[in-house]
Amino acid sequence: PKAVTPIHYKTFPIVNADPEEFKKKVKDSEVIVIDFNESIEME
Repeated sequence: PKAVTPIHYKTFPIVNADPEEFKKKVKDSEVIVIDFNESIEME
């Protein structure tokens, strides 16, 4: 895909994912990290 966005991170203690670490590992897509209460429009 052209762009991906991580979701559900830091919502519960068991979901201890770091979206910035995810961003470092993705090479072929733009990673859009959305903060809490933020929204984006995707086309």
